[in-house]
Amino acid sequence: MQKQNDIFFSVIIPFYNVGEYLEEAIGSVISQTFERWELILIDDGSKDNSFKIAQEYCDLDPRIQLFFHEGNCNKGVSSSRNLGIEKAKGEWISFLDGDDFWIKEKLEIEKNAIEIELNSEIVFMYSKTQKINQKGENLMSFGFGKPGLTKNAFENTIKGIFCHTSNFVVNRKIIFQNNILFKENMRYAEDTLFFHECLLFGNLYFINQELTFFRINDSSATNFILNGEKNAGRMAVYLELLKKADSKYNTLISNACVKVGFLKILKVFIRNPFGNFKLLFITFFKILFHPKIPIKIKLKMFVLPFLNAN
Repeated sequence: MQKQNDIFFSVIIPFYNVGEYLEEAIGSVISQTFERWELILIDDGSKDNSFKIAQEYCDLDPRIQLFFHEGNCNKGVSSSRNLGIEKAKGEWISFLDGDDFWIKEKLEIEKNAIEIELNSEIVFMYSKTQKINQKGENLMSFGFGKPGLTKNAFENTIKGIFCHTSNFVVNRKIIFQNNILFKENMRYAEDTLFFHECLLFGNLYFINQELTFFRINDSSATNFILNGEKNAGRMAVYLELLKKADSKYNTLISNACVKVGFLKILKVFIRNPFGNFKLLFITFFKILFHPKIPIKIKLKMFVLPFLNAN
């Protein structure tokens, strides 16, 4: 077993019924050119051969550990990632979904960037990723940003950040000091909330290189979430941030609530009024009666329908 101070990256792979792809995911970690890592596998109640595959790798490499929820139940990806965070010992935490994989130089490239920017208070790093289909065929490149260091990252990314959970790393010390976890009762955008909460406490670094392969899986849970619910998830991100962020960010987040969150829901409503009336109604009144959102920003909701009717 490695000593804690020998571990630079804690890699967390939550998995549920991905036996077809799990070996590729685990193999991409084992083959990393940078070797100071631990791999934490979290079985989320799989019913296929995923657990057996994970156990076999644990037996082969002492850097790999396998955990599961009490009663071997299915608790969802957020709960699984949180369990992984609880077990992590590395200086930085990296996430990888069980059906995705990395290029072999990923951790080395990230380690080098961290060392170069050692005094830059980086808390969050991400890169580009290549979307692939279930057969492993390339579809499109995803993820963009300003290459290198971005200071005041929270302000600069409040409207959105274009990355996937499998291609980012976060500073372990920061998330433990500030009790940052994935919100387990959110079905959508829980990763976006996690990103923004991290960025409240430091800077962002973007590597303009494809380091991850992100598989578009027809059985993915997000494929069954309707647009209205997805936009409600994005809106929930801003409302949660209003609870947790310093008061100096109130105006910034409040504007995002209306100009980004509410606007997306309004557009969904315009396309399908009958299917999304309840969502629009609830969101409107959440903003209208929110104690932290200034009145002048609330009034913008009444103008948006005329500006965005098309």
